[in-house]
Amino acid sequence: MENNFPTIDVFKKAVGLPLAYPMEVLKSIGWMIAGFIVAVAVFVVLMLVGGIDQAGLQELNEKLLASDIDAIGAIAFPLLIAVLAMTIFFAHVFNRWVRLAALGVDRIAFESVGQAIVAAVVNMIKFLLVGVIIAIASFVAMFVFSTVGLVDINDPNAAQGSGVFSIVQVIISCVIYSLVSSNLTNTALGEDKEALNHPHTIDFAIVLILIYSIILVPTILMNYAGLLSLVWIVQLVLGIFVSFAVPAAHGIRFSYCLMENDQAESAAPVMEADAEDDQS
Repeated sequence: MENNFPTIDVFKKAVGLPLAYPMEVLKSIGWMIAGFIVAVAVFVVLMLVGGIDQAGLQELNEKLLASDIDAIGAIAFPLLIAVLAMTIFFAHVFNRWVRLAALGVDRIAFESVGQAIVAAVVNMIKFLLVGVIIAIASFVAMFVFSTVGLVDINDPNAAQGSGVFSIVQVIISCVIYSLVSSNLTNTALGEDKEALNHPHTIDFAIVLILIYSIILVPTILMNYAGLLSLVWIVQLVLGIFVSFAVPAAHGIRFSYCLMENDQAESAAPVMEADAEDDQS
């Protein structure tokens, strides 16, 4: 059976899903804000437990502005724990959108709070590991581009070559992410094993590139137009939208692959019967 993955169709459905469920968008934004609040609270508590009071925080802030190594070391652990706490909330949002796209709004919730927490923690760890790999690959790409003179490594946001490098960076990130994407999907859906016989890794990477182009294209255009003050605002708004569209694409891909698996299983007995007929 030919595996013709509907790349454009998956992209359209993934982008359209957040627009079709505005209440889920609001709930997800609420989870993100809650994650940010918890992260700030965790950071402050850990700093206070470490013996740093309000005056100490002000002094620490001044040292950070001066790039003091000791000050950076003092906040490293509390900052790491705060980021992990926030990432758990973001992973939960990711899981909810995967489930919405794959199972429908009626089954978006996990069977128990414990399952939701475990799935969020597991995917949080996976996100961090994938993020490290992508960061290393991006650094290597930056070094290569700097070596050939396409990007100034001292000013990577400069207009010269930044658009080309941004495109290459997105492609690299999407390909690496796509390699483990089915595993993230399985965790979000509570699957204990690989449910996708053929996850269409390259096809899904193309879907991801199309989704991230929603941020990439306006960012490049505004950079070249000199509208740098608007870049962060646009990236924030579109970034939130993309953070829902990407997991939606996971769920849509999962549904398509399950249908593909069912078709393959139903075709298998027919193929076996035909083979027996040919032998007889």
